[in-house]
Amino acid sequence: MKHLKKGDEVKVLSGKDKGRVGKILKIINPSHCIVSGIQVQKNSIKANPNQNQQGGFENKEMPIPLCKVSKYNSKNKKSERTFVLVQENGKKIIEFVSNRSK
Repeated sequence: MKHLKKGDEVKVLSGKDKGRVGKILKIINPSHCIVSGIQVQKNSIKANPNQNQQGGFENKEMPIPLCKVSKYNSKNKKSERTFVLVQENGKKIIEFVSNRSK
């Protein structure tokens, strides 16, 4: 079962954006995702006078490997490891390790 999905809040563990927090916009494949405001690059746009389109630059989020992000707990203000808890009725719940009762 995947621990991360679209809309989850994550924290970047390594790279140029280390320590920043953002929401997952899209899961590209099982190993990469796009996070809002993370790994932003400038792309140039060529002008097209036939369509009245101006040239310039746009900011675009690039994919980041899932191994470089972890789920962020907004209550504790830190990222934590997660585990899957299976209830008696078979429903699966993803919880943070610090909330786990021993």
